[in-house]
Amino acid sequence: MKILMILTGLLVIGIFYAYPFYRTTKISAKLEENTIPYEQSPADPDMTILIAGDSTGVGTGATETQDSTAGRIGSLYPRATITNISENGLKLEDLEQKLSSVSDTYDLIVLQIGANDIVRLSSFKNIEQRVESVLTLAEGIADNVLVLTSGNIGSSPTFRWPLSALMDYRTRKVREIFLSKISTHPKISYVDLYKERKDDEFSKDPQKYYAADKFHPSSNGYAIWFEKMKSVLASK
Repeated sequence: MKILMILTGLLVIGIFYAYPFYRTTKISAKLEENTIPYEQSPADPDMTILIAGDSTGVGTGATETQDSTAGRIGSLYPRATITNISENGLKLEDLEQKLSSVSDTYDLIVLQIGANDIVRLSSFKNIEQRVESVLTLAEGIADNVLVLTSGNIGSSPTFRWPLSALMDYRTRKVREIFLSKISTHPKISYVDLYKERKDDEFSKDPQKYYAADKFHPSSNGYAIWFEKMKSVLASK
């Protein structure tokens, strides 16, 4: 009887933690299928921009592609040609490969990367090495480089405690790595999206700021990110 009770308890605990992952994975897959990375090609461009990164560079979770960070950059710079090579699921090592094959140069490159390395538990040593390589490659591609990693992934309803605490910790550590590496690259600016859970809009109102999968930003979530991007862009 005791064994049965223990097994039942373990099953309940397993479902408690596994269901949010299952739900997020299923809904995220549908969101990814229906999202096309934002690009634009004005007739008389005065600027060239490259967007490169993971699903947040694609704009997964936004209601309209124009609501993504790339789309909002397009609204801010309507005469800029925007090329978007972002791809769902990319980690730093994947972005490194993509940037290695870029032959053109740009006025600005926006990198949105790091979330998958946080969630998939890439080692911090590997992340350090990949970040340095990605930053060096980006400097060779564009005159100005803007980098975003992610908001506080521990705030996502997908992760229940103690996993939420682990994701919070890993978000902070990866943020520290990016800040440290970027401090040695004068051409590169960092958009700091991290907030403690108690101060995080995403945590306070997940229905508004997360997409249906409760992991990617919604259009409102991307709007918060873009407001932080605008202040950094204004300083360039």
